[in-house]
Amino acid sequence: MFTVHQFLNSTLRSHPRGESVASILAATFNAVEPGAAVKRYLSGHPLPPHRRTFAFGLGKAACAMTDALSEMVILSEALIVTKHASPLTSLTATLIEGDHPIPGDSSLAAGRSVLEFFSRLTRDDLLICLISGGGSSLITAPMIPLADLQSLTAALLASGARVDEINIVRRHLDRLKGGGLAQAANGAQIVSLILSDVVGDPLEAIASGPTAPDPSTREDAGRILRKYQLEKNLNDEFIETLKPNDGIFKHVQNQLIGSNYTALKAAQAEAGREGLSTRILTDKLQGEAREVGAGIAGDLMKELNILKRPFCLLAGGETTVTLNFAQGGRSRI
Repeated sequence: MFTVHQFLNSTLRSHPRGESVASILAATFNAVEPGAAVKRYLSGHPLPPHRRTFAFGLGKAACAMTDALSEMVILSEALIVTKHASPLTSLTATLIEGDHPIPGDSSLAAGRSVLEFFSRLTRDDLLICLISGGGSSLITAPMIPLADLQSLTAALLASGARVDEINIVRRHLDRLKGGGLAQAANGAQIVSLILSDVVGDPLEAIASGPTAPDPSTREDAGRILRKYQLEKNLNDEFIETLKPNDGIFKHVQNQLIGSNYTALKAAQAEAGREGLSTRILTDKLQGEAREVGAGIAGDLMKELNILKRPFCLLAGGETTVTLNFAQGGRSRI
């Protein structure tokens, strides 16, 4: 849980509205706390009929999400792949740590374990997937040698490619992405509860969409390599991903249970309770951090003469910091 009191006692102690700011921050983080988000969804949505229930957690928040699920649903078996495993309080599960942000041997082994886990499902089973950010590199079943995938991912990162562009390339080089896991589930019912870390919340981009249809194509992946002058001939290795009209998705429910917008709305509501005039500027903040910061400062100056004081401006998204290296290369974080 977000340590509000620590933050309040240090940074906000001397702020005239420190208590209000702490309350707003707490509400923001609590709105997208992984376990709470899972429980909120399950409390209001019945699961489809099934014989056995399996759980698969993927991503940085997989442990918390799967643990929360186990408090509300009786599970036959659970598999979790994450970056750093955290203790489970109410669940016995197979825990695997993959590699991030570049897939490695652990990601390859995790991919094999996931496929074996999915191979035991039947049409009478229900698989609940708990998906969060980081899943793109944590599991892999690549169409090219792992070393080639690693060098390609590193080259894309160093070139300044956006995360969504890197994931398009990944989806067309991996059997587990772009709906690949849905295809591997042997017709089992799938309910995917998804916590978004991607601006705009495109389901195919979150963890590279293992249970979601993919609107991008092999040609899109090739264009991205050419855009960043990565002259790698992968046309024969690129696979086509599953599209929205594929019959596999008749058995799949992809549910977004938390996002940047969810957090912003919670912050707005709490700010209102604290007596502040509030406005959400955007939930799609992107671009170079230094430029975005200047833009927000400009928005603040405009609002000084519009909003009734005291007021709170809110914005969310993911900015980029480009690092320029002496060798001439660059990387975005």
